Order: sequence, then structure tokens, then C-alpha cells
Amino acid sequence: MVYSNIQNKVDKNSSATLSTIELVANLPYIDFHFNSSSSDYTSRLAATANGVLQIYGGLYVNTYVDTPVLYINGTNISNIFANYILLED
Repeated sequence: MVYSNIQNKVDKNSSATLSTIELVANLPYIDFHFNSSSSDYTSRLAATANGVLQIYGGLYVNTYVDTPVLYINGTNISNIFANYILLED
């Protein structure tokens, strides 16, 4: 069964357990509303092109990141970091 719109189908005080999620749209995205914010979103994950997952908002990583291609603000910085980068506060 495919649900085209499940918005507001799960009460905010309950939870849903899913084994997979597939988003199919011209611009599929997941919005997060930190602290029940009423704004459009406080953070967003969006597939903005084939093979591209864009993060709107901040990204905090406290472990090694192993990636073949890493872009920051549209600039490929993969060659700066050999096989991994370490981001920590």
C-alpha cells in the first residue's frame, strides 16, 4: 500500500515504526520542526538532484565521515581530506 500523504495521520504524542520510507516527488524532502516550531521547517533533508542529498540547517558530526565526495557550500573539498574527515566541537 502506498500513502501519498500521511501528514497529520500520526498524533504528535505517538510514534510510528516503519521498516522503510520511500519518497517519490520532483523534490522529495523531510522537514523537521525542532521544539514544535510552527515555521515551515527548522531543518530539512531534500534530494535536490540525482544522488544529491542536501541538508538545510546545521550538521553536527561527532565521528569519522568516510565519503567519496564532500561538498561544502557547493565547493568540492574531497581532495583536502584524504580518506576521512573528523568533525568535532
